[in-house]
Amino acid sequence: AMPACHKGDGTLDEADIASQRADLVATLTTEILSAADGKPFALYGFSFGALLVYGIYIECVKVQRPPLCLAVAGRGAPHCAAFSRANAEFVCSSSTEAMLEHQGNMGFSTSNIPEHMRKRAAELFRMGMLLGACPAGNGLLSSKLPDRPGKEMMVDDPPHAEGAPMVEACHVVAVGSDVDLVWPGKLVERWKEVAAAGFVVRTLHGVEHIKVMCHPDTRATVFAEIGKAAAELASTTSGE
Repeated sequence: AMPACHKGDGTLDEADIASQRADLVATLTTEILSAADGKPFALYGFSFGALLVYGIYIECVKVQRPPLCLAVAGRGAPHCAAFSRANAEFVCSSSTEAMLEHQGNMGFSTSNIPEHMRKRAAELFRMGMLLGACPAGNGLLSSKLPDRPGKEMMVDDPPHAEGAPMVEACHVVAVGSDVDLVWPGKLVERWKEVAAAGFVVRTLHGVEHIKVMCHPDTRATVFAEIGKAAAELASTTSGE
């Protein structure tokens, strides 16, 4: 079953959204550290996944197991709000077809989703949007959504929260696109504002949002930075 993220009266429950995001991050952190088994590792996340790996980075640092590199793509900086509370309320309460139409307007191919899969697809879109909506701020992974009227995404002028946790234990590499309608490249560039240990950004040209994830240039950029981080680690531990 999909989590609700809304109160009994159908209004948005921001505390529940923050709690669910934190629980998901905690679970993934445990699984990743277990799989790494004490060995070096890197993190990569796309779109909502980029926000998740940012949270996973924070948790890894708490237990002194930072990644070699934090790589993100197709997502604005974590302290940039995805949309206003009014937009989140719309997402929370919209029907299956309204949700799919909304995503279609953002560049996703929703018109050809089979009838028997449309409700599930709408719920997955809904949960990804809601769980990724709240900006990081005040030292936390989740802070309050901004109050702003209107139901549109605020990609041109997003409010941003203050005090987002900084990435101090590794470099950040971010990849965006100049035609991304979901998270424009200029917002991906704002990861620099939380990248205290070093930052590399790559803006792809003419690549739509969903194709940024596994684009050859994305892979090349990310693996190049991971390789550099691994080489640096090797050079500092060669005498141990």
